[in-house]
Amino acid sequence: MNESKASSGKSRLFSGQNSKKLAADEKMIFMNWTYGYDWESDYQTADALADVMTNSPYLKDGANLLMHDRIWSKDALESIVAGLRDNGYRLVNPNEIK
Repeated sequence: MNESKASSGKSRLFSGQNSKKLAADEKMIFMNWTYGYDWESDYQTADALADVMTNSPYLKDGANLLMHDRIWSKDALESIVAGLRDNGYRLVNPNEIK
């Protein structure tokens, strides 16, 4: 369990159960990511990121790819989607995942 201080100064505990409850309370879908690379310095260009995201050993059916709001992620997005589709994958709305 992780502990942090709320803006009120009180300690808050975070756990999987608390996260699941918060997601449910907010009518959000609870999900975790499978892999992401855009925070690593080796993958902070569009070409490098697109290559690793579409050829990762962690890529499999049901994978949830993590990407952050970085310029190289935005620049790589079109190539990532095309590469995933070329590899036989499709993008789905999280509501469709069983």
